[in-house]
Amino acid sequence: MADASVPAADEFERLRWWFLRWGPRADSGVVLAGPEPDGPVHIDTLCLALPVLAMSGDFAPLDMQYRMHRELLWTEATGLWGASGPHTPGAVPPGTPDATRKVLDALARALMIGGDAIPAEMRGRWARQLVELRAALG
Repeated sequence: MADASVPAADEFERLRWWFLRWGPRADSGVVLAGPEPDGPVHIDTLCLALPVLAMSGDFAPLDMQYRMHRELLWTEATGLWGASGPHTPGAVPPGTPDATRKVLDALARALMIGGDAIPAEMRGRWARQLVELRAALG
């Protein structure tokens, strides 16, 4: 019997391609949470993309999505992530511990899944950001 928590291969490929090509995007290329071109950016989208694209080895587009989501949802002053916000730079929503924990967990999972296959610079940056997120949570 198949484990219900592990997506079937065809479902995995659909998710992968949704993140890589089919998902709704802003003009910047950031994947949006809904079908509308002016829809929000949401961390749940990123938190699903992190392990899926790490598992598939699509590290460059994954890092691009991570960086764009971080630019739009991460607050430098507090080190916390907001859950959802507009896809316009400079309109960062307030960060929350819950949203930050979600990103921390997904990023840690992506690092574990990708392991040494993740390019060294990216792996090092993500590892440093994990430390920063843990510190921001106290």
